[in-house]
Amino acid sequence: MEAVQTTVKTEIRSFSGVVKQGCGDKITATQVKVAVKSAVKDDDRRKAVIVFGLEEAADEVVREKMRDMLSTSCPTALPFFSDCHRVGGIQSGTVRPVKVTFHSSDIAASVLRNDNISTYRLFQISVSDF
Repeated sequence: MEAVQTTVKTEIRSFSGVVKQGCGDKITATQVKVAVKSAVKDDDRRKAVIVFGLEEAADEVVREKMRDMLSTSCPTALPFFSDCHRVGGIQSGTVRPVKVTFHSSDIAASVLRNDNISTYRLFQISVSDF
């Protein structure tokens, strides 16, 4: 017990010393902007889901197809669906994936966890993907 108290006191002193000394380097406005931009970009990617296997037609309205898919398989996410579009160039014989964006990363994660969407392959965009 005494060893624990000694360790706690020592660590608190060490931490308070660091706080008193502060950071040796000054943080510039540019560094803050870069950090914020990176955090926002990461959050934006977490709001997106890539759907593979959604049939593609020449005269399709992708938004309506996604609304239909979500309304039948994940209706709780439907009000939070904000945007979608096909990714990549048109090539005969291939079906392009659909990037779907939701209002929050929590909704995107719940869609990914949903078992009712097993017909399609869903992936979340990670920072390392770009």
